[in-house]
Formats: sequence, structure tokens, C-alpha cells
Amino acid sequence: MKLLVLLFLISCGDSPLFNHVDAPDVGRFVRTVEDQRFPRTGRSFELLWQTGCPSFDACSFTVNLTEPLKPGEELFSELWMPSMGHGSSPFTMRSTGPTSWEFTDVYFIMPGEWEVVLKIKRGGQAIDEIRLDYRL
Repeated sequence: MKLLVLLFLISCGDSPLFNHVDAPDVGRFVRTVEDQRFPRTGRSFELLWQTGCPSFDACSFTVNLTEPLKPGEELFSELWMPSMGHGSSPFTMRSTGPTSWEFTDVYFIMPGEWEVVLKIKRGGQAIDEIRLDYRL
């Protein structure tokens, strides 16, 4: 088991757990997300990062929709690193009102290109999705 943990830590290149100072792009996003729209439904939203995020420590962000979801719809999110074929989970998501969600315990586990994926689901099926590209 210890061998598997060690292999996991070294399998994706330099570890962000041990080489923080060697990661030159840490803390810089490709773009800021404000007043974005889901492509299919046209629903507008805003994604706001907690001060000091992103980092390799626990971060948080909020998502605010301009209108409530329809009955039977839910918001879903995931962190994904396309170049490595994996994401980062689990994190905590909770509704803070009819149009707001708070995401806490968000960990970017290594530097590189990341996607924050937001999905609107109905009946367990995604009806709309947006991928927000970031470089950490």
C-alpha cells in the first residue's frame, strides 16, 4: 500500500506537494470568469473565487446564477485536468440560496491546465455544460 501511495505521488511529474517554489505559474488563471453564459440554455452566471485562491491549499468559490434553476434541475461541478486525464475530488458543494452555491475544500493537486466544469442536470442527465479553462 505504501508503494502505491509513493507511485501516485511521483507518477504525474514533479509533485506540487514537495516542489511549490518550482511552479512558476501557480496562482495565475488564464482568464477571470464574470457574467458567463451556459451555451445551450443561455443562462447567465458568475463564478467568484475566495481571496487568495487558487492555491494548493484548500480554496473555495461561489457560483451565482441570474435566475433560479427550474424544478427538477440541479447544478453539478467537477475539477478536471485534461492533460493528465484526471480531476480533483471530493469537494463540498452546498446551496446558499435559490441562485447561489458555495464550493469549499477545493484542491488543485498540481500545477498545469485545469477546467472547472459546471453542469445543469435534469433527471441525472446533463442538459447544459460549460468548461472554464484555468492555468495554475
